[in-house]
Amino acid sequence: MAEEHLAADSLADEVKRLRREVAQLRQQLASRDRGLEVSPQATRDRLTQLAIALEHDEEFIRALLQNLSEGIVACDASGTLTLYNAAARKWLSLPEILTPELTWTTHCTLINAQGSAPLSPEQDPLWRALHGESVEDFELIIQPVDGEPRTVLVNGDPIFTLEGKSLGAVIALRDITAFRRTMATLQDREAFLQSIYDGLGISIFVVDVLSPDTFRYAGINPAHSRWLGMTSEALQGKSPAEVLPADLAAQVMARYRECVTSQLPLSYEEFLPFKDQKGWWLTTLKPLFNAQGVVWRLIGTSINITRRRQAEERLQALNDELERRVVDRTQELTHLNAMLLQTTAMLERRNQELDQFVYVASHDLKAPLRAIANLSSWLEEDLGTQLPEENQAQLRLMRGRVQRMEGLINGLLEYSRVGRKDFPLEVVGLSDLLAEIIDSLGPPDSFVIDLPPNLPTILTKRLLLQQVFANLISNAIKYCDRDDGHIQIHYQDLGHAYQFAVADNGPGIAPRYHEKIFGVFQILQARDQIESTGIGLSIVKKILDTEGGTIHLESDLGQGTTFHFTWPKYDDTSA
Repeated sequence: MAEEHLAADSLADEVKRLRREVAQLRQQLASRDRGLEVSPQATRDRLTQLAIALEHDEEFIRALLQNLSEGIVACDASGTLTLYNAAARKWLSLPEILTPELTWTTHCTLINAQGSAPLSPEQDPLWRALHGESVEDFELIIQPVDGEPRTVLVNGDPIFTLEGKSLGAVIALRDITAFRRTMATLQDREAFLQSIYDGLGISIFVVDVLSPDTFRYAGINPAHSRWLGMTSEALQGKSPAEVLPADLAAQVMARYRECVTSQLPLSYEEFLPFKDQKGWWLTTLKPLFNAQGVVWRLIGTSINITRRRQAEERLQALNDELERRVVDRTQELTHLNAMLLQTTAMLERRNQELDQFVYVASHDLKAPLRAIANLSSWLEEDLGTQLPEENQAQLRLMRGRVQRMEGLINGLLEYSRVGRKDFPLEVVGLSDLLAEIIDSLGPPDSFVIDLPPNLPTILTKRLLLQQVFANLISNAIKYCDRDDGHIQIHYQDLGHAYQFAVADNGPGIAPRYHEKIFGVFQILQARDQIESTGIGLSIVKKILDTEGGTIHLESDLGQGTTFHFTWPKYDDTSA
């Protein structure tokens, strides 16, 4: 910007010099008739050259003015504008073509940047320059009629002829809008930081480092002033030794020296005898560096941590008590664990004994039952037609009771094993599994059993799932009271488990029996009407409870029955 001013000044001087030379030549032409020996042609040639040079310089000056980042405005002695460049035209909303009687405030309002009020004529910098005053760094706000306000810095001077006659005035406008916005932002931030500095309940102090061993307080915030019992003005310029007890001052000075020497932030806890809040304080020192990289000031903050220290002491006491209780509890748990191991071992022995007992009992019970069944069959075969029909019916009834008793023994054996035996995981195709179950049950030809399409292949405990399906489908076949028996099996993947449903069109179950039927030995029909042990559903319930599944039914008399059950998803780690 300074180079542009120098170029403009030198060109202006050159223009003035050329004008003076033209004036001299004109005087020479005028004096030709008075006997001066000047060639008229040479004079005309020289005038032509000077006019061309003058026109070139005027064009250059005009281009220079138009491209200046500063706004330039000039007026004649009456205040009418005679010149303005592109920057001034933009800021002042002036027309592109200069019109008569145009002033620089025709399309804008000038506002005092300090007082925020429109300028009076006597304050107008162009008016002041027009009246012979040099205006330096006058700040004002330009508010155009159709534009954004702009803050500018104005410099102006009057224009005189060589003879001292006033030709008008010129002013230069420098846009400082962005600068003022930045300054306003900085001032807002400074005010914000000052409000934090003044309003914080944390003690803040500033220490000037005059030498590695000489420190003077530069100021403190109100919180520090309250706690120290001394104003910032009274503390300013004093050393720690002048405001603190000797032993504490020596300790503080050592901390300051450590921070200056290390050139790193320093945090420490200490006991300080502040006037209103004696106790433990956490102090942090941060070094500030000058342009030469030397620590010239320390910024310190202090927080009262007396309550925290007390809380830490209480917490430590609680931790000690907790640790003692944990040790005691650990010893108790160790003892309980030993007892548990003993109990587990005893339960394992009892289970083994129970398994052996169940096996022996079932064997000893089944043996006479088989003998009774065989004897009844032999009697019926040997006596043949000699045996009355009533006795034959009684023998058949006896064999039915024997079969029921054997089924009961087998059911009890299965029920006792549920949950006590580990079953391996197998990859099972549900379509194949259900087909095998249905084939083994041998439903009547009139029975229709619908399976859902696209049943998946899953990883599961095959034998347990087979028992669940077999019991539910078997019950639906066994208790069906109609020739057109129909069973539908449904499937749904719940994400975390599988959900199945076995629905039939049988006689249904009254709601009051919905829970009762899962009990051991519970049947809803007389045993002389249908052979049943009453264990099947209790086995299903126990399997699902053990494996983490659920079961419930929807049914009413004459409405058929639907058993809904969920079956867990297993992974390889479940094996």
